[in-house]
Amino acid sequence: FGSAAPLDSAEEDMPAEELKRTVVVLLEIIRSCPRTVKALIEAVRHGHPEISGSLVREICSYYDIDLKKKTDRHQVFDFAVNLAEAFQRIAGTQFVFHFGSDQAHCPACGVPTAYFKTTAVRTISTLRYGQLRFRESQTVCAAHRYDPDDGSPLIYASSFARTLAPARAPIGYDVIAEIGTRRFVNYRQVDEVVRELSDQGVVVSASTVSRWGDYFLAALECLHHSKKEKLRRLIKSNGGYLLHIDCTTETKADTVFVCVDRVLGAVLLSEKVSSENEKDVEIILRRIKGDFGTPIAVMRDMSGQLARAVQRVFPNVPDRICQFHLLRDIGKDLLQKEYVGLGHRLAALKLNSDLRRLKRTLEKDLSTDQVQRATLLLSEVKNVEALTTRALREHEGVVALRLVVHLLDYTKDGDGLGFPFDLYRVHFCTRLNRLRLRLQRYRTRHPKLIAQCTNLRQLDEIVARVTDGPLRKSLAALRDLHSDFQSLRSVLRFETKQEAPLASTMSIGTLREIRAYNRGLVRYTKQLLAAEKSGHITHGQQVILKHLVAYQFKLPIPEHLAEILMAIDRTNNYEESIFRDCKRQQRRQVGKKDISREFSLHGPYLPLLHNLKNEHYVAAVIGDLTQLSLRLSELRPRDVAHYLEKLRENRRGKFFDYLNSIDGIELLPARQ
Repeated sequence: FGSAAPLDSAEEDMPAEELKRTVVVLLEIIRSCPRTVKALIEAVRHGHPEISGSLVREICSYYDIDLKKKTDRHQVFDFAVNLAEAFQRIAGTQFVFHFGSDQAHCPACGVPTAYFKTTAVRTISTLRYGQLRFRESQTVCAAHRYDPDDGSPLIYASSFARTLAPARAPIGYDVIAEIGTRRFVNYRQVDEVVRELSDQGVVVSASTVSRWGDYFLAALECLHHSKKEKLRRLIKSNGGYLLHIDCTTETKADTVFVCVDRVLGAVLLSEKVSSENEKDVEIILRRIKGDFGTPIAVMRDMSGQLARAVQRVFPNVPDRICQFHLLRDIGKDLLQKEYVGLGHRLAALKLNSDLRRLKRTLEKDLSTDQVQRATLLLSEVKNVEALTTRALREHEGVVALRLVVHLLDYTKDGDGLGFPFDLYRVHFCTRLNRLRLRLQRYRTRHPKLIAQCTNLRQLDEIVARVTDGPLRKSLAALRDLHSDFQSLRSVLRFETKQEAPLASTMSIGTLREIRAYNRGLVRYTKQLLAAEKSGHITHGQQVILKHLVAYQFKLPIPEHLAEILMAIDRTNNYEESIFRDCKRQQRRQVGKKDISREFSLHGPYLPLLHNLKNEHYVAAVIGDLTQLSLRLSELRPRDVAHYLEKLRENRRGKFFDYLNSIDGIELLPARQ
């Protein structure tokens, strides 16, 4: 097409009958896709002999349609819709489009097809064209009336009409794509989607949004699997794929098993499984192998079930474990007993509970005016020792409250990774001890003043409990063990950076870094083995050595990966970040913490939807997100129906429809 566009003023001046004839010609271009004007004239005359060849030529010229080039049928239909709107304004009646069958010959035998019937008028709502009314002429082959595979009737209609809306659907594919995107990519609630579509001129009910939202999920899964060959070629062009596998679930929800290509950054497969069991995992891995070939390497957590499944399906592939999971496992074995004991001792000393009680008392007794005046006076003071006696005497309640709040905010001292990486109870004791020493120094300088400050005296009594003998002994033992744990972290280069994803901070990029990492790991293991042989190994080192020996072939990084990958992950945090993002957005969508029901409904599909944010995946599978509705319309209805049935089975159980019909069985015998 050129830049020419229909002129509204010209359309308004055209008689209604001429508008209809112009639409007929445009629809024939859509139906038969002729390559010459002569072929178009012959096709039009076959059904509409009253339309002259000169009119056909004028229409092609007016709309700048070059039949020798590939015809964009949807753009031609844009012209037809504009003409139909002009017809409706002139005639006062809604225009009905008539689409003809574009299957002139039977694909099985080549015999010309015969007229079968014209369907009833159907109305659909679309975003691009507004509300449309149309009917279709259908044809059949006398010799081949039924599909030999499934016995379904072979009726040929308009392929273009199939790109507008699914069979019997009240809305177009573009509306379905909009519903799915708003529901599961932007995480809108059903009522929000109804309201937003209404603002765009499409009126739908909540049940329509729910029903066609499910259709969107099934169709998107169908689209993903129908483009496996394109994905396979893309993976091959990337030099292969690094397979990350992991499971996720919610309380009382289904388990979802996800396979990710870390090189492409796309989800290859997302399936509901009964559990993270060896049998189900092996079946899925064999599907991945059949679809995309053998991976460069596999990254997984430390599950024995996953290990055995990977070994059977990919026996000669480097099998690597997530170092975050390894360190967490070692840390728990190393630190948990002492850490739990420390928690019990802190509870026995009532440090946390008494501090919170003091906080509640101070918040109740202090006025806003007192706090504001103290804030103006003390905003520049950095520590307790710097307080003047006058300021402390006047504002000791506010000072005590500030110190208590600081003590209870000890979780900020960690990296945010949780136990055993962050020993929050140790951080709490450290803050208590620092404040104890500062109050002690201040009391030495001003012994009478502290005695007069009731709240500070009470706070001083609470923090002094940190000198408890069993508590100090427990802390010392925990710190010794933690020192061994930190040494292992240093060897594994497990360093985190603030406000950066773990997947990015836990990666190695160059061959030089890989070799240095591998040498350091071997050197550290040999040191522990030598210490064990000489009898000078500590308990903590013994625990670490046990794990290093058990996973000695899973921790070194294969050097050949550096030739393929820009950055080599040492954790499976990438797919876990996908899980976190999906669940966080779903919690925001439903407005509650427990999303067990919602995750059971949509969980297996959410990771695949994450692919829509990957530009390389979108380019290979869809082309462009604006073409998503067109890609959905190209799917075979029977294929989409298969994935819809799978969706229903996932939700209700495999035999729900059959079992639900048996409603007369009494499970318990009647009482005598």
